[in-house]
Amino acid sequence: MLFKSTYVDIYYNVTGKNNLPCITFIHGVGIDYRTFENQVDAFKGKFQVLVWNMTGHANSSLKNYNKRFTGLSAECINELM
Repeated sequence: MLFKSTYVDIYYNVTGKNNLPCITFIHGVGIDYRTFENQVDAFKGKFQVLVWNMTGHANSSLKNYNKRFTGLSAECINELM
């Protein structure tokens, strides 16, 4: 799915039931949310699982907002959640 944050378009996926507690996985630089496929499979029965592509990774866009990458990513995941 695509979420339009204040800054960029963020690609994400949510698995599991809405009424379950949510686990969020955040990948490292140079990879994408698919790195957590095994974890999603293991947790989706007992939790809602959110995976996303950080700004500038895979399907998520990257624009220069004169912000540090980590700060921009934190603001984007905060909006997404």
